[in-house]
Amino acid sequence: MKKIVLSIAFGFLFTGLFASAGFDVTFNQPAADQFELNFELGDYELSQITIDGNSYSKILFEGSVFTNKKGFAELPFLNASVKLSANKNVSLEIIEGEYEEYSLDFPLVPSRGTIYRNQDPSTIPYEISESSLRDNWYPQNLATQTSPYILKDLRGTNVYVYPFSYNAVQNILRVYHSITVKLVDDDTPAINPLDIKPTSVLKEMNSIYSSIFINYPNAKDDLTIGNYGDILVICTDRDEDAIQPFIDWKMEKGYNVSMETVATNTNVKTLVQDAYNANNNLLYVQLVGDWADIKCETLPSGSPMDPQLGCVVGTDEVPDITVGRISANSPSDVTVQVDKIINYEKNPEIGGAWYAVATGLGSSEGATNGDDSEMDKEHIQIIYDDKLDPYSYDSHNPIYDPGANSSMVSTAVNNGTSMINYCGHGSPTSWSTSGFSNSNVSSLSNGDKLPWVVSVACNNGDFHTGTCFGEAWVKKTNGGAVMFLGATISQPWTPPMRGQDYFADIITGGYNYDDHPGQNGINTTEGRTTLGAIVFNGLVLMTAESGTSDDWETAKTWTMFGDPSMQPRTATPGSITLSSETVMAGIPYTTTISGPDGPFEGAMVCLSNGTDFFNGITDASGSITIDHTLTPGTAKMVVTGFNLETIYQDITVASSNQAWIVIDGCVVDDANGNNNGQADYGETVLLDVSASNVGSVDATGINAEISTSDAYVTITNSTFSFGDIAANQTINGEGAFAVEIEEDAPDGYT
Repeated sequence: MKKIVLSIAFGFLFTGLFASAGFDVTFNQPAADQFELNFELGDYELSQITIDGNSYSKILFEGSVFTNKKGFAELPFLNASVKLSANKNVSLEIIEGEYEEYSLDFPLVPSRGTIYRNQDPSTIPYEISESSLRDNWYPQNLATQTSPYILKDLRGTNVYVYPFSYNAVQNILRVYHSITVKLVDDDTPAINPLDIKPTSVLKEMNSIYSSIFINYPNAKDDLTIGNYGDILVICTDRDEDAIQPFIDWKMEKGYNVSMETVATNTNVKTLVQDAYNANNNLLYVQLVGDWADIKCETLPSGSPMDPQLGCVVGTDEVPDITVGRISANSPSDVTVQVDKIINYEKNPEIGGAWYAVATGLGSSEGATNGDDSEMDKEHIQIIYDDKLDPYSYDSHNPIYDPGANSSMVSTAVNNGTSMINYCGHGSPTSWSTSGFSNSNVSSLSNGDKLPWVVSVACNNGDFHTGTCFGEAWVKKTNGGAVMFLGATISQPWTPPMRGQDYFADIITGGYNYDDHPGQNGINTTEGRTTLGAIVFNGLVLMTAESGTSDDWETAKTWTMFGDPSMQPRTATPGSITLSSETVMAGIPYTTTISGPDGPFEGAMVCLSNGTDFFNGITDASGSITIDHTLTPGTAKMVVTGFNLETIYQDITVASSNQAWIVIDGCVVDDANGNNNGQADYGETVLLDVSASNVGSVDATGINAEISTSDAYVTITNSTFSFGDIAANQTINGEGAFAVEIEEDAPDGYT
């Protein structure tokens, strides 16, 4: 056995996309029309293995992506994605680095081709194809690039590099230590040009671009980062009334929502395209209805491809927006799912510990052909141990073969779990690991403790042939799930495992594969907090890393039953505080949102009166200013944020042509106690209270009085006179009030 250990020079110019296990990529742009990618190979080994009595050589390499042409040598390859100019093609040039050649004692392990999850891998033989026995190098090219594609606002290409080359006749392996790829703009007619140059980037998409393109941080072109994307709802007239509460809630929350009604049995591909052409801020498409109601394009086999409705920019197959389906055969089916979605977002269980509970199911297969050579159950356990648990999850229900059964699943779901990962065999109506099926789903009683489910399995999403497993989960009353991701095909074995890894990376705020030997993937540094953005980003990463037909087949058919704009919860909801809830007519509303850990970035705030909606997103300091045209009276205020409670309340919109006094701050003065700035048991404290006049008219003779019914608090001075407060003036009432805290007040009492 020969072992080559290469020293690697870390010289990144930009921190973008690079495959972090087994190789490094350095990006450089020596001229405006040139891009350079230098691929440096990491450690690898050559070993001898015996399969079915035959001896083979095998490459042991940290990278997990291998060529899969059946009967040809299984060779690792590398990848990077580059953001291109909007209307220039690039030619690819290869600069070969140093290489070594090895005469092997045995032929390299041949690929068994695509293995699907309706097959038993142990029954598929390793066979060398006669057509592979040619006296030349395989693969023929050291590097290739994909045709330019568009990812909503940006145009790019994926570059694949093959540092391992094999001559099957001479049984020689050639290994390149480094390969430099140059992409140079040329003057050929632009393929798939980006004709509409964006002026801003949606908040969700900015992080997605950063995770994909190695040169995105240097290529934003000063684009403004905007708010969250808009929602398009498509339904038939049967479901118009049933879907309206969903639309109302999303608009109250702060989304811009439009609805289109179509005739039954309509393929809505053109409609989605036209809607995007009219509004480039569109990001979420919500289909309402079953296959008989609303259709999409299909594979030649007839399997629906809902995600491909999101291909709205350019002529490529990379989705630009994300699609979900509320599958329904009646308005009551719609109502069940709409009620779940609204209640999940609007009325979270305060103190609910089940949000931090994950459940994982995995088969005992896949030890040699799984992603990272993991058995399905190892894959699921790693997701929890290395990703979910260090983030916010603190409990896990592992349900693994051998021994998994349906009662284990029912118990885990009924007790409360917020996320379920499955990896194994499946059918249109069941999971093979555990045997959990549609009939078991119908008996669940988990009420409002609703999980979202990611299923790596065959045909769990076959909604075009009957009520599939995914539909059974989301249609279930008094329980089930709030979202189910299931395939309309027999899934290939490894690509969806990579996708499932990336979903976990993204929901937990990013993942560094460098820190986890044996695990392979594209590093991410930021998270996404809507289901559509999580799945969308994960699938784009999956196809960028490999890009085989297996990857694309997976991405095109993995169907989301649920709401892509929904924000999942991964922890007990945290409290929200607002620095100001005072809304004045004719004056922009300004406040600061804080969560349990301080100022909260990314909270959505919306003010509305049933007709007009005014919204915004908090910045890094938790601050937000919303321009509005609300008139004096009553309005609705909604505040939401990832893993936060929801504020949904009526507020008074005050006239700005009057005096309007608000409490602007309160400080505890316990100088006569332990002087820690807090009201502790046994102390008598003073309250320094500031009052502000946010109106436009001076206020005179302002008096304040406090009261309490708390048994542990006694007010010893309840009144204070602020006197006159001019418009836009703040007066600090030092020692305005005095209170005593009883000796027997419980520790931590609020």
